[in-house]
Amino acid sequence: MSVWDTESFILSLLAILSVIALYSHRRNNGFQSGQIPTVSTWFPLLGLDNGWRLYNNPTLFMEQMRQRYGPLYRFRVLGTSAIVIHHPYSLSQLERQTKELSPHLPFEGAAQAGSGKANVHRIVEILMNELVPITGREFSRQRMKDSGLKSRFHEELEKEFDQFSNPSGTTVLLSEFLRQTLYRATGIVIFGPEFPAESYDDIKATVPDISFLASRLSHLPWSKTGRARDRLLNFVIEYIRPWWEADGHSTKELSGVMVEGLVTMKEAGLSLPDAAAVLLPLLWGIHSNIWFHLYWMLAQIILDEDLLIRAQNEARSGKDITEMRLIESVMWEALRWPYSMQQLRRASEDLDVSFKGTRYFIPKDTWIISKLINHDSSIYEDPFEFKADRFLVNPSLPKPKTFGDGAHLCKGKQFALHQMPDFVVTVLRRFDVELVQRSGKDRKVPQSESNSFLPDISKFEEFTIKITPRASN
Repeated sequence: MSVWDTESFILSLLAILSVIALYSHRRNNGFQSGQIPTVSTWFPLLGLDNGWRLYNNPTLFMEQMRQRYGPLYRFRVLGTSAIVIHHPYSLSQLERQTKELSPHLPFEGAAQAGSGKANVHRIVEILMNELVPITGREFSRQRMKDSGLKSRFHEELEKEFDQFSNPSGTTVLLSEFLRQTLYRATGIVIFGPEFPAESYDDIKATVPDISFLASRLSHLPWSKTGRARDRLLNFVIEYIRPWWEADGHSTKELSGVMVEGLVTMKEAGLSLPDAAAVLLPLLWGIHSNIWFHLYWMLAQIILDEDLLIRAQNEARSGKDITEMRLIESVMWEALRWPYSMQQLRRASEDLDVSFKGTRYFIPKDTWIISKLINHDSSIYEDPFEFKADRFLVNPSLPKPKTFGDGAHLCKGKQFALHQMPDFVVTVLRRFDVELVQRSGKDRKVPQSESNSFLPDISKFEEFTIKITPRASN
């Protein structure tokens, strides 16, 4: 090789290395290094004051901290570090950068609660990788249209309302009215016509205590909730047993989504009890979230006489449900106003992530709370007020992200968006609804009383209503 060739080779190599070095420098230094602001506390190690504020009124606490510290901040509670992410940052932005966010965390807790076992790795694996995608397909807009799921749900809902045919009216708790009718109608449509509706009392008893059911304490002989879970699990086992033991040749009629799920679990080698334990978290999730938001949708309508009259007139107008703008607005407001902490993750490793060009370090075992836009005062005026006309007056407002954000967006979103208006419109078409009594004071319900760390309505104020069949509907 000549001297010229050698020099050319060296110069070319140096040029390539320079480009690589420049690219690496820009990649590593194109982001500023930022410190996540820390919420001040009188108790640096325990954070008791912030813990109390979060527990007492999470929406107000997090919105005040957003205004003070910005869309990203940290605080400590009982020695545990937590980070809150607000708009314009999101959980989906984090999930695109790292796979170390323990996405299985909510599923793991629900699987432990449903099975009564500590080691639920296989159950969670099947639940996340097989059952959730199946339900996602079943509840997609196109699939619901093709399968007739919406019309079948409406038919079952009408049948449930037939039991309230007393011409003098029926007095019932609002919570019981919506939970029981929805549980039966939804259960039959999703699981099959022989779905055990008698399991209602046990589903109602277990929803508020899913966190407790994931602990060993639920196995204590005097635990009523633990016994309710065991009965509920047994209901599911006995419901799927004929199909399971006959390898799908049973005469028991099951829904298409149930059969697809059972085939998948059978092929995966799950036992019958473990298959039931996979279905139980789905049963909880399908019902608890819709109960939570529909409760406040109906409560706000019956608490406001003017709104009740307007909603009745629209429901009885003969319009298609999709054209009822007032009821649609009330639905979105009922999805925005109450709060349930569902978007929760934990860093399973140290994370180096970036938001808007700034890098942040998140230590391992930090809890990450994604507080979406629902109570952001920069987006919604008077975010803690329930305004039935909010989305009617301003249709261009961003819709609340109640169904989550990121890779684990609720797969039942589209079905829930049909269930809520269908339920309310059908009630108002068929019945005259009257508020008879309330357990709280005669006042406007503050937003702070609509918060729940789990979607549980048993802790809320009770409303007794009287529903009377209309002479013509």
